[in-house]
Amino acid sequence: MSVINRPELATSYLAMDVECIQAYSVSSHLLSARGNPKGFNVPVKVVLVNDCGDVVYDSVIQLEADHRVKDMLSQLHGIHEEDIHPANGAQAFSQVQADVKALVAISFFMTHTTIWQ
Repeated sequence: MSVINRPELATSYLAMDVECIQAYSVSSHLLSARGNPKGFNVPVKVVLVNDCGDVVYDSVIQLEADHRVKDMLSQLHGIHEEDIHPANGAQAFSQVQADVKALVAISFFMTHTTIWQ
């Protein structure tokens, strides 16, 4: 997957969608009641569109070095474990964060959230 970064398409309004997976940290000792590693949401894809629906930014995010996949949730977003590797174009979280920060600094920003139980 290649990164799309087209700041020239940024308008006064941007909308963002973030896809997440369930991961756990190998350096954490937090366990669930069943003794399994405690999972948390980790972003793996960020997309920004302008008010005309044009894609301004689209990137897949690689996992941090100490994170491991608990559940890819591929049935929800279609992203698979091989998609989040740097060899397949996934970017470091810090790079994606910097890119998005630069884009939203010039725009009104809208997003949504979903909470899973």
